Amino acid sequence: LAGALQPDDMRERMSAGNFDDLEIGTLLVDGNDAFATSHRSPFKNMIHVACSAENYPLLVNCTAGKDRAGFASAVLLMALGVPRATVQHDYLLSGYFRREDSARKMKMIRQQVPPEVDVSVLSPLFETRPEYIQAAFAAIDREWGSDTAFLTDGLEVSLDQIEALRDRL
Repeated sequence: LAGALQPDDMRERMSAGNFDDLEIGTLLVDGNDAFATSHRSPFKNMIHVACSAENYPLLVNCTAGKDRAGFASAVLLMALGVPRATVQHDYLLSGYFRREDSARKMKMIRQQVPPEVDVSVLSPLFETRPEYIQAAFAAIDREWGSDTAFLTDGLEVSLDQIEALRDRL
């Protein structure tokens, strides 16, 4: 995402212990907004792949397994008609199930930077916060008006495709 924290940039910053200007929580809120607006293309591709029976089993992943994959999972759940509260709960469970991996990564980062560097500013990077997925929902409401309009107009999925996906899953 333009303006978002990229993995290579993050590795470079970790090597230098340069975290002072990071507002990771804000970056992740903005990133989730962009998933539903200016950076829809990967999610459009994913939902179209999911709508084709020959593409199963289906695997969705990303670098951390919670942001892009989390929104992709949210899109699938929305297409299935799952209520937003349940979609958000599912998203937040990722943080719960990733907690040991996240702790291990934070420990590794602490070992790689000078002791005077405060790595706690990185903790939002490893968290699933309600405001992250809520930013995507707010963007959908603002730009598309509803989950269905987001799917049909924003991601160009037909109602017939949505119905077939619901039948399949």
